[in-house]
Amino acid sequence: MTPPATEQGQLELEGLSVRYVVRRQSQRRRRLALRVSPSGDVEVRVPQHTPQHEIDAMLRRHGRWLRSCIEQAVPAAPAPQYRCGDYFSYLGERWQLRVEPGRGTSIFPEQRLLVIKARDRSPENIRRLFLCWLRDRSRDYFAARLTQLSASLPWPQPLPPLRVRAMRSRWGSCSRRGICLNTRLMKAPPQCIDMVIVHELCHIREMNHSSAFYALMDAAMPGWRDASRQLDALSDQLLVD
Repeated sequence: MTPPATEQGQLELEGLSVRYVVRRQSQRRRRLALRVSPSGDVEVRVPQHTPQHEIDAMLRRHGRWLRSCIEQAVPAAPAPQYRCGDYFSYLGERWQLRVEPGRGTSIFPEQRLLVIKARDRSPENIRRLFLCWLRDRSRDYFAARLTQLSASLPWPQPLPPLRVRAMRSRWGSCSRRGICLNTRLMKAPPQCIDMVIVHELCHIREMNHSSAFYALMDAAMPGWRDASRQLDALSDQLLVD
């Protein structure tokens, strides 16, 4: 789930100059994939040694669709300001931030409200405190979901160690050291979080993205593709902080 270094490209399609990013992935990827984010960013994912003319040909085949997506795109979500009264996403719901004098944090789930108390109420410090709060909440939530989802699968025994960290390029990873999840996932709907956890649990059995891996995903979470598409659509706004 870690994308390699990217390449930038540009092509004239349907009377429109389209800028795009190419991500060259391992040879296990057999097909070219095309994605347009809600903000209009175009990404092409291809096997490692795919020649440029094949990339251009795919883009031209989808020229009308690309133009339509780009014309309907909305601007990327602005970075949060971390001021009293601002809104943020938490477990897929719209919560409000309140900043007060004092020290500590409190949450009021029934009001979807987070109160951060601090002497230094500058946006920079409130951002730092917010991200610390999000990291702490993610540890408890991810651990509970990992335990529950792991219990429904026959292979993750014993339960893999869990680490959490803020990441920009991936939602999770699986290695011999255990499973690592992105703290920013706490902004996503619960079904998207479960999808990422199941994805990493399936990597314990299949450390690749082969047909066997996706068969495990289908068995473990039949609706994972819908959750994956939902997370892709939300990625631009969830990764901004």
